[in-house]
Order: sequence, then C-alpha cells, then structure tokens
Amino acid sequence: MPKWKLSLSVSTTFIRELMNVPRAAQHSALREMEQLRIDATRPGSKPLAGNKDIWVCRVWPYRLFYTFRSGWIHFISIRHRQGAYRTIPDAPEIPTIVDEVFDSEALASELPEVSTLSVLENFDINELRSHGMSPDAIDALMSWDGTEKAFFGLSDFQLPIWIMERLLADLVAEKESTPVELVRQQVLDRFFRVVEGLPCENHVQEVTIVSPWITPWVGKSSSLNGLARVVARRRLRVRVITRPPASPENEEALRLLSSASTKSVDIFYVNNLHAKFYICDLAPVPFALIASANATQGSLSNVELGLFVRGRGEFESVIRDLQSMADQLAAQSGG
Repeated sequence: MPKWKLSLSVSTTFIRELMNVPRAAQHSALREMEQLRIDATRPGSKPLAGNKDIWVCRVWPYRLFYTFRSGWIHFISIRHRQGAYRTIPDAPEIPTIVDEVFDSEALASELPEVSTLSVLENFDINELRSHGMSPDAIDALMSWDGTEKAFFGLSDFQLPIWIMERLLADLVAEKESTPVELVRQQVLDRFFRVVEGLPCENHVQEVTIVSPWITPWVGKSSSLNGLARVVARRRLRVRVITRPPASPENEEALRLLSSASTKSVDIFYVNNLHAKFYICDLAPVPFALIASANATQGSLSNVELGLFVRGRGEFESVIRDLQSMADQLAAQSGG
C-alpha cells in the first residue's frame, strides 16, 4: 500500500527559481519533495534558526525552504547553498500564492531544459481589467517585446507582482542565448541601470560592490544618487568593499551610500584591493559585472571593458564564486 502523502503546493517564486537551476538539480529537488510529502521532518531537514515555521532541506548544492501543517506542505524557495541564508523567506500561515497541486514525479519527466513560459500566454483581457489595470497599462503589456527597455517601461504601471514575475522570466529567457555579454561602453552603467530599474516587488537579496575607488558618478541611465535613492526606498541590503578613502570624492560617495540606510549598508576597507566586480543577488536569476572599471565618474569616460553575466543554469556558479570571494575580502577587512 502506498504511504499517505501531504498535499503539495508551491509558490510562484519557487517555480521561477526551480526553472533556473541545472536540470539534474531540478530532478533531485523534485525527488526530495516527494519524500518530504511522506515525512516533512525526514533526516537532512531541520527548522530554520530564527523562524521555526520554516524548514530547510539539503539537496546538494541547493537548499529547499518550506513550511507545513496538518495535511499540506508548501515550498517557498530553492536557493544555492552559497547565500541561501542571506535573507529569510516569509512563511505564510496558509499557502496564499499557490500553483495547482501537482504530482512532482510526473512533473520531473516533463521539465524542459529551460523555461518556455511566454509572458503573453493565456493572458485574458477581462482578467487583467478585473485586477484594476488601466487601458494604457493593458495596451503596454500586450505590446511587450521582451526587451529591457520595455520591461522598465512597464514597471511604471504598478502591475501586479505575478505579472512582473512573468515579464522578468520572459526577459531572462530572451537573454538565455547570451548569458555572458561583453560590454565596451558605459561599463559601469550597464550594471547599475538594471539595479535601479528593477520594480520594488522584485526579490533582490543583496547588491555587492567591489571597487578600489568609489566617487559620485552620473551615467546615461544610472547614478550614485539614483542608487542611494533605491537603497533608501527599499532598504536594500548593500555590501561595499573598497580601499580606505583617499580623496574628498571617495568620502562623499561612501557617506552618500551609508546615509541612505544605516542598517542595510555595510562598508569594508581592504588596503590592497585591486579587483572590481559587482553582484546583484536577484531571485530567480542573479547577475554580475566583472570589469576593469572602478565605480567612479572617470571610468565612464575611460576605455574600459566588462563582462555582464546572467546567473542562469550553470552560470549561477560564477555568481556564487564571486560572492564567496566578496565574503573572503570582507573577512580580511580592517573595519
């Protein structure tokens, strides 16, 4: 006789994250989910320190975050072990954002190599109107062309989070053929214009800035002032690793960032720092810039070069390696 199983549900975020991990990890996670339906406290799982309503289960090298009650289990997030605990996911009292209950064993055999979800698939005009969307917002959505410019334009319409998540998934899928982009002009701007343009509902866990020198800058689509406003508005967690300030411009830039949010901005000084890279730990697809450019106004007029990396699939390990390097640099900081 088969064992009795808990009813299984998943958050929209979990589905997005699951579709962006390597295929082998997808199947391992789904197999583990089936076992957790039988025993939600099985060996390898434990309650999360600081929030006993959330449990964590290891599926190397990922972590499954879930909550359960009598009769059901709800999966909240799947994250790489590096950085998995930077922010603690919320545990709903009941699963309020739920996809259809599904048989994960059957789903495992049907998972594609990458997500093929189209943002326009199955959208119903009447349903959009029922969410209070204006005619202009609906027209803009239905003319979506999968570009970053269109994504940032749509964020102005205050669309529901479930729509913005589908837009982001579609945008990432469009970029899948080029997970690494060579940046030759306005290198610094390439990273920060994406950070500053993300809608508030997006799940940014942390922004890391590793740059020997930082000064106020103004690019074509971003600025240090703009970043500070985003940090202040969203209480965005920012980690800055730099050399001790050597000029009034350096001091002004660091003061601007730290004053944006005294509780969420951490600054570390490393005397011999020369590396330059920038990370946005965004769920479900983080991204990073590895560049010759300092975070300075001068870099925008210099001849600089950078690699913009989207952490989708196997490229997520690149982002996690950069985060590990940032952790090591912060640990050797003098203060």
